[in-house]
Amino acid sequence: MRCFRFLFEIGVCSSIMKYIPLNKDNFFGRLRQNMKAAFSPAAGKLLRHQTIDENQPGSILRDFGIFLNFVRERELKASGINHLLPMDSLGELNAQLAKPVEIALKRPQQKSYPNINGLFLLGRALGLIGLQNRGRDKIFVLETEALSAWHELNATERYFTLLEGWIVRGSPEILGERGGGGWYHHTLSNLVRLFEQIPAEGLQIEGNPKFRDYGLSFFGLHNIALAEMFGWLEIESGAGQQGRSWIIEKIGGTGFGSAVVAQLLLTFEALDFNWGNEEFFGEHDRLAFDTLKPSFGSYFPEWRGCFRLSPAETIPGVYIFKVSLGKKTWRRIAVSFDDSLDVLSEAILAAFQFDNDHLHEFSFRDRFGIRERIGHPYLDKRPSTDEFTIGELPLQKGEVMEYLFDFGDSWRFDVEFENIEPQSAGRKTPQILETHGKAPPQYPDWED
Repeated sequence: MRCFRFLFEIGVCSSIMKYIPLNKDNFFGRLRQNMKAAFSPAAGKLLRHQTIDENQPGSILRDFGIFLNFVRERELKASGINHLLPMDSLGELNAQLAKPVEIALKRPQQKSYPNINGLFLLGRALGLIGLQNRGRDKIFVLETEALSAWHELNATERYFTLLEGWIVRGSPEILGERGGGGWYHHTLSNLVRLFEQIPAEGLQIEGNPKFRDYGLSFFGLHNIALAEMFGWLEIESGAGQQGRSWIIEKIGGTGFGSAVVAQLLLTFEALDFNWGNEEFFGEHDRLAFDTLKPSFGSYFPEWRGCFRLSPAETIPGVYIFKVSLGKKTWRRIAVSFDDSLDVLSEAILAAFQFDNDHLHEFSFRDRFGIRERIGHPYLDKRPSTDEFTIGELPLQKGEVMEYLFDFGDSWRFDVEFENIEPQSAGRKTPQILETHGKAPPQYPDWED
């Protein structure tokens, strides 16, 4: 099926991946003007007539179900600092999927299997897969309440929940990659550019070294694998070759995929090209996966229910943190669960005899594996450290968050969550429980 060609104009360098609009404002203006033209009546008809079940429009529902069962049936230890799947599990999981990828690498990693990398992104983005301490290890587990909510959904509802998990919430930080970058590095932006490159006869990859070596990694191989599983792309894969990962011979677009991407662009435009639009999310339940329902619900009347996560549990008590500055200098600090991060900040600075005269920021991984940053109230980001309580931290025992103080000198403290003790009457917090090592001077005298 001929790939739908989007109608907005962009300036492109000779290098296939150099995406350079003449200027940002002009680009977004043209994009807005051509959005309605891009979504034609024929595209709407494709959406209305599309059946969604375990095997269509792609294999995503079947493959994701296999992935969840794989995690449930095994005690998979999280690997590396990014908490990815263990390498010895990847080949077995790959073989169970609808279209296993052929690779010929001696020590394949999770990213060597783009299909698995994509499914892992979805599992974490939906909050279905979490981490649990098991001795010194972290084990992947299925979150019981989230799984129960998932099982209540029909096929259409599951499809669009996965779509939101991918396009709206699927940060590359989940995969241990850099996040951010705005629209130009957004998953949807990359998919639009990919669809723009696909001619009616399909895009030859293996005979196109520039695209093969640079383009595929730019778009994200896991995004390409997911686009096929969602039924947006038709991919011809090559046989495995020594020392190479997934070999893509040819990519073709589907009419359904083009229609969905065009409708996603319309949705994105309504949010001013920012899924995290504060005006939108200020009134939106972040635990509900229904961002796309106003845009797609009329085409898919089967989409009635909504996948919704339960709020994280807050455990009352006194939280104990070991705060380290280097390997030999640390302080053990107790704070109440209902104290703010701002209170913890003040306690850390007092424990190390620092003046509280600069901005600060705490950073940690949230329940989805995404780096969250809570900053000083003067940074004008919400929530700020005077609004976020200790009990809201998504940390398990032994997990470490970073406390950054003074953005100029960049004092970086490791804040390890050690334990929760019962809260007793008369116990004052915050409290410095233990001191080890001499704190460095906040402002060294460089002339000495």
